[in-house]
Amino acid sequence: MASRSMKHQLYVEDCRIGIGKLPDESIDLVLTGPPYFDHVVYSRDRGNLSTKKYGEYLDSMREVWKVVAPKMKEGGILAFWVHDIYTKNSPRSNLGEKGAPFRLMPLHADLVRTLPDALTLRHIIPWDRYLTRTHETLPDNEQFGTRLQYLVIASKGVTLY
Repeated sequence: MASRSMKHQLYVEDCRIGIGKLPDESIDLVLTGPPYFDHVVYSRDRGNLSTKKYGEYLDSMREVWKVVAPKMKEGGILAFWVHDIYTKNSPRSNLGEKGAPFRLMPLHADLVRTLPDALTLRHIIPWDRYLTRTHETLPDNEQFGTRLQYLVIASKGVTLY
């Protein structure tokens, strides 16, 4: 059996910048745990997605997927994992249950809605992170992650099976 030579390259940079270095239809798999808007701040750089408010963050992720999709091969897989967020419910807010101290921000579902038409949702797989934290144990926090995490899988173009 003849051996084939494979070239692997690793880029450690913001994908919004580095993706331009790759030719179209060259990626088999995109695997990411995207940043969590202003829920987890990874950098104070104002261009960083972790400094964005929720709506701006979703718009930015829509743009990320839009530039990533053409770089993926036909049948390529995009997989990302996130947890939903509970945030303090403002008494003036019309979101969430009235009188409830927290409301749910369904991040995994909102991110699915940002996927471009070139990518087809295939699976959403929840798993229990076995966290023991609750809003009662984090009384001073404005936000906290839910116990469940979601693995979201999409593909470009062709059906997986």
